[in-house]
Amino acid sequence: MNRANVLSAIEKGKQYLLSLQQNGYWQGFPTLAGQSDIWVTGFITAHLKLFSVNEEWLTKAQRFLLASRHNSGGWSYSHLVPPDADSTSWCLMALEGYNGFTSAMQNESKVFLWKHFENNGFSTYHTGSGIHTFIGVPDISVVAGWTSPHSDVTAAALLADAHHKLIGQVAEELFQSQSKEGLLPAYWWRSKFYTLVILLRVFKRIKKSVSGSYGQLLRQTLLNNQSESGFFSLDTVNEYNSFETALALELFTHLSTDVADLHFMKCTDALLDKQKENGCWQGDDLLRIPLPYIHNPDTVTDWNRNSGGGNSYVEDKNGLFTTAISCYALHTLLTL
Repeated sequence: MNRANVLSAIEKGKQYLLSLQQNGYWQGFPTLAGQSDIWVTGFITAHLKLFSVNEEWLTKAQRFLLASRHNSGGWSYSHLVPPDADSTSWCLMALEGYNGFTSAMQNESKVFLWKHFENNGFSTYHTGSGIHTFIGVPDISVVAGWTSPHSDVTAAALLADAHHKLIGQVAEELFQSQSKEGLLPAYWWRSKFYTLVILLRVFKRIKKSVSGSYGQLLRQTLLNNQSESGFFSLDTVNEYNSFETALALELFTHLSTDVADLHFMKCTDALLDKQKENGCWQGDDLLRIPLPYIHNPDTVTDWNRNSGGGNSYVEDKNGLFTTAISCYALHTLLTL
């Protein structure tokens, strides 16, 4: 690994993202509800702040997020949409350590977050959120999918409140729901690796280790999914995807400190090679929006790419999430 090249790639990616920040926020993922500003800003800020201290852009983003907080203590996809657990989780992480975010505010926001907890998992929306009214359906049962526990939302919520007394228990329960390949499903993402990556961040934070046999299983799964060129794909299509490759790189860092490992190196090189001249990594149709009554998105076969509504894939416009995740994975690599 050439450390200088990695540092340069991170800085270029960061500067690309900062060039798209406007009045303290970013916008992305166009849907029928419009583009997100709050959720997107929370996610990007939570990742970039890892290698940004006392910088002006960070203060602007945190001020925007604090001003965007709902009276309930939660945050939302955008100002138009009711608050939800996933947006709240990423905004909590983005505001961690910010002086303007008082202890009382934090506690209130965490209480809001835990209102979404049931059956050992976190739902995106709780039944009293008003999301069914917002999307114009007459009955709360129509949004039964969106108000049921989701693995990806659960992992983010655990990371946002890693000192809660139930974290270890809930994290272990989620971990035990893994597939035979050692992976965890996502509700809102096409990614195979997203949920597990976030959960392993939780494990790292609470100093919980996974067994050696699991590490061997997961490594084999990574190798089974890695192309000869070192990259990873979304779904089962053998086509390069930066988001999935970056997540795979972070998984490698959780499994080994041997950056000279051939597969580890090939994954790193594949990610570095695909950074564009302007610093970004290409976005793709990463987000998926199941119809609100659907509990298992993997049963859907008729995804569309144009509506931004139910059963649609939504583009990571301008590569915002992909670039943030790529920078984060490369920074994690440097900490080994």
